[in-house]
Amino acid sequence: MNILLSMFLLLMVAGMATVCVLWMMGDLTGEYSCVSPRLGMVRLSLFRKGEVLKGDLFYAHGTRLELITTGSVRQEDVNLSFGTPRDYPKKGVFRRVDLIGKFENGAIFGVLVDGGTPYPVNLHRNIIYSMVKRASSIFGG
Repeated sequence: MNILLSMFLLLMVAGMATVCVLWMMGDLTGEYSCVSPRLGMVRLSLFRKGEVLKGDLFYAHGTRLELITTGSVRQEDVNLSFGTPRDYPKKGVFRRVDLIGKFENGAIFGVLVDGGTPYPVNLHRNIIYSMVKRASSIFGG
């Protein structure tokens, strides 16, 4: 009887874990990165606070850009705008970068438009880091 109960509990946990992973793979939020020949290391972090999509973009010189608008939040189309954070010291002009592309199979394929110049990027999700970050946000870490 104990063996059957243990097997049942193990299958329940495995089933719930599978559902969670599939749900996360279908959601746009997560941690993405790629290496671009023209931009260097590109890192994108998208997360939700309630129903609001938030995010940060890092590349080239390392300045953090925060998500300021979401032109499209549909799963397949990505149209996000990032800008210099409001709390950033006023050392220069406001900087805006647009990410335009498609979300497919846990990756974002598109272009970063900075100063009118498009830079192709293929941002792939780091599923382990995405799961750790999501778990820490859910459990208050």
